[in-house]
Amino acid sequence: MSFRPNGFANKTSLLCAGLVLGLSISCSSAPLRPTAATDEGTGDGDGVNGGNGSGNGSGTGTGKDKDGTDTISGNGTGTNEPTNGGSGTVLPGTGTETGTDPGVDPVVTPKISLLFIGGSSSKIDVYKFNKSTGATALLKSNSTPGANPTFLAVHPKKKLLYAADETGSTIMAFSIDPASGVLKVLNSQPMPGGPAHVSVDPDGKFVFAATYGSGHAASFPIASDGKIGTATGDLFVGMNAHAVHMSPNKAQLWIPCLGSNYIAQYSFSASGQWTPASPATVPIGTGGPRHMASHPNGKWAYLMNELSSSVQALTYDGSSLKLNGTAVSALSAPVGGNSGAEIQVHPAGKIVYSSNRGDNSIAIFSIAANGEVSLQKTVKSGGKTPRHFALDESGNWMTVANQTGGVSVFSVNATSGDLTAKGSALSYDTAQYAEIFDFAE
Repeated sequence: MSFRPNGFANKTSLLCAGLVLGLSISCSSAPLRPTAATDEGTGDGDGVNGGNGSGNGSGTGTGKDKDGTDTISGNGTGTNEPTNGGSGTVLPGTGTETGTDPGVDPVVTPKISLLFIGGSSSKIDVYKFNKSTGATALLKSNSTPGANPTFLAVHPKKKLLYAADETGSTIMAFSIDPASGVLKVLNSQPMPGGPAHVSVDPDGKFVFAATYGSGHAASFPIASDGKIGTATGDLFVGMNAHAVHMSPNKAQLWIPCLGSNYIAQYSFSASGQWTPASPATVPIGTGGPRHMASHPNGKWAYLMNELSSSVQALTYDGSSLKLNGTAVSALSAPVGGNSGAEIQVHPAGKIVYSSNRGDNSIAIFSIAANGEVSLQKTVKSGGKTPRHFALDESGNWMTVANQTGGVSVFSVNATSGDLTAKGSALSYDTAQYAEIFDFAE
């Protein structure tokens, strides 16, 4: 969840010493103004002797303001004073140093971090999450109209949450009170076929959903009050459609279809209309495509194959996905009855994670220079059947929804990608979703 500062404050800047051809200049402190300010000082410049004994000096001074946040730079010029005609002994001249300070620094609004947990228990639990320690505290257990809020999505700009009720075949909208953790029901829309996944576009204009049972996908416009409108683009995309992912350039929608063994590709308009892309599908083989994640560079994507428990790297040229190398197993050794579930890319762009149901582990992959992946290790998930996991926006924390054993919390080593368990698992019967979001207090 994104958050925005809600104000700015003036502060005093300290203009530090500058240099004018090796000679120092000093500047004095002055209060910053709410708009960009120009700070002036005087400096000495040594002129370069000319043929007639005259020359001009110049130099540049840089420094920091009082709190060390804004860099101030400027240029000084000076004129020498020749004394011996043609030889022109050069004496120091004076000049003026000018520089522009940004004027004000934004005040950082305090954040509150919340952990949302959904599943097959007719409720959404909201915990306060401490990003310094990994400690959690239950704020509110919210009853939901639908019996199975199995997948959740938080609006990128507003305090809104959307949930897929898989058994009730509806998409539900809620407002969020970050201080209390209370979710208020806004409305819901039908989504026949059992929605298995829900997501929100980066601009916060549409909710997307895919139905595993009917193979449909749809978009729901989001009103200014957070309510969702009637579905647009509700169409059959492939057998066992499992998720809808928007491309990094926001031009396309990608839908992994497990039963059809392809990724369906659609162009998406600002009005919510879907048009098959060219090609309309990207065949995967027999892996059973389930979920996807995009790389921060916008050129790579990664697919979790549920049936083969493997990760497939892809490239994206702005108009179509293409396979990048071969799929790589998410298991250190074969495990009978295992199936892949979730996939995420670390914000630093060096690590891919996926989850194994059966081996009950999180697989850690390194990303090569060409975008392909190599399995580094697996780490036990802290429970059984890790259906979902998520990294927080900083990449320092991971939460894992184990369908048996509750929700586990891990700290993340951003360099190696390694995971360290923190505390005991949070109790939730048949947890299927767990993710941390930040809100302005």
